[in-house]
Amino acid sequence: MIKKNKKNRDIRIEVVTTDIADLAMMGFGSIENCRSVGDALRDCYPYVDLCVIHTAHDLEALAARRPDLVVAGIKYLIFTDGPVTKCEPEKIWLSEFLDNQGIRYTGSNRPAIELDFNKKMAKEKMQAGHIGTADFFIAEPGQYADGAALPVPFPLFIKPLYESDSKGVDADSIVTDFAGYQRKVDRLDAAFHQPAMVEAYLSGREYTVAILDSDTPEQPTVMPVELVADSFRRDAYIGYETKKTNQERLLPVDQDPSYAGIVDLARTAFQVLGARDFGRIDIKMDSQGRPHFLEANLLPGMNRRHSYFPIACAMNKNWTYEQVVHQMVDLALLH
Repeated sequence: MIKKNKKNRDIRIEVVTTDIADLAMMGFGSIENCRSVGDALRDCYPYVDLCVIHTAHDLEALAARRPDLVVAGIKYLIFTDGPVTKCEPEKIWLSEFLDNQGIRYTGSNRPAIELDFNKKMAKEKMQAGHIGTADFFIAEPGQYADGAALPVPFPLFIKPLYESDSKGVDADSIVTDFAGYQRKVDRLDAAFHQPAMVEAYLSGREYTVAILDSDTPEQPTVMPVELVADSFRRDAYIGYETKKTNQERLLPVDQDPSYAGIVDLARTAFQVLGARDFGRIDIKMDSQGRPHFLEANLLPGMNRRHSYFPIACAMNKNWTYEQVVHQMVDLALLH
């Protein structure tokens, strides 16, 4: 960690989030989570403010204030008079906006954050980098006539293309026939107004891996935990309701025979994505116990009690929430 000298203490920091629709959930989470991040910094950085973006004017005002560091608590902003949807093309990517303003910020830049947001692009990046990931295709209602026309054979796993936190994942996500496939794709289209990500079903165990960069980017700190839901078998997917009600358990992985493979895949995926500072890589085993990349979360949730990222850091390194937040900021100050 960077030594906190007088110069560092004078840094003006703003933790940036929004209250527009559910855009805050595509980042650290609630405004309260962002407030917790700011509170964790104030013992070493007296000038820390929470900035909640409501309008384009608020964003312009942030740029005019020119803070020394923005803790980016959201991926993007959308200013529109109509409904806010994930497919909206006119996004303002916060990292790109700050880059254009010459303002330093925490986390990854726009190209990496877009790979976090778009599961198709992320998996294509993994395939190009020869990293294990399930075969997949993108589907919309009525696109295929029957099961024989599908690009990937059953069983399949279906989820929304752009959502996070397992939204849209439930008992109907694992499908074994064309009727189930059609039903799930139709329901996702109606609920989220976006295409479906359809993958070959991986039947093994599930892991999430917290990553914090270091002074040497080739040697990040990699901290895996296993995800297990009490109401499911250990080889089942954890759905939205399980996460929403915090029913899942996080288990240590250091004694697991698969530990080295999980750590290596997560580290490599983080680097291939072009990620920076911190993030989470989700991994699922196939029936043979081989790890596969599921998706990335380069702006992970920061709830003190329930978010996977700070919990994984605590379980692997015994770091407090405050220590985790300080390391996230320290890494940004190295840029």
